[in-house]
Amino acid sequence: MNYPEHDSPFLNPHLAATGRLDELQKFLDHMEGHLHSDLKWVKEETHVDLENDYLPLFGNVLPPILYSSVALSVVIFLEVHMKRFCELLQQRFKLGLRLNDLSGSTVERFKRYSEKIAELEIKVLFTSWEDVIAIFEVRNCFVHQDGDLNNFSGRAAIESFLQRHNLPPPQKNQLRANREMCEQFMKIGYWLIEAVYTAAYKKDSPGVASSTQPNAS
Repeated sequence: MNYPEHDSPFLNPHLAATGRLDELQKFLDHMEGHLHSDLKWVKEETHVDLENDYLPLFGNVLPPILYSSVALSVVIFLEVHMKRFCELLQQRFKLGLRLNDLSGSTVERFKRYSEKIAELEIKVLFTSWEDVIAIFEVRNCFVHQDGDLNNFSGRAAIESFLQRHNLPPPQKNQLRANREMCEQFMKIGYWLIEAVYTAAYKKDSPGVASSTQPNAS
């Protein structure tokens, strides 16, 4: 993670953004641990009748709910932060246009505003804008169609994303969240935040060295 060695209005939002992703990762690990321990208890300690009632709940029902909730939370956070980041760019560099003055999807407007209006040199080294668009499509599919890919406009982007990152494919046209999907969403979030803030620091103070620390992700 790159931090400037001078005061910057981008520093606190940068730290807050990575901190939020850290919290989501900790929440996922904590809740997943509870599900595993509860599933083990049901299998080993309960009466067979109770096991028949609760084994499907802890084994099949609750995990996808947890994983989809975390995946959606990552995308919602990124969407909100994209808007706040553009507001910060507008204020810092006294830009005439606002993000809402542009047309297109949230990701398209954010990319255009950052690179064309604010003239940031964003280097997304470990992921791609294609991935960022894809996780937003996954969010839309879960929210608007409960994971059903039939007749979903973003299906091609989602399937390409899953194949690109070796994630489990949909079963019977039904998208299902899992641990691997959550981890990939987290990585994309970390990498995007790092890329845009590194570019903002560079434009804010050209030639100023930055101190580098390893990314916790």
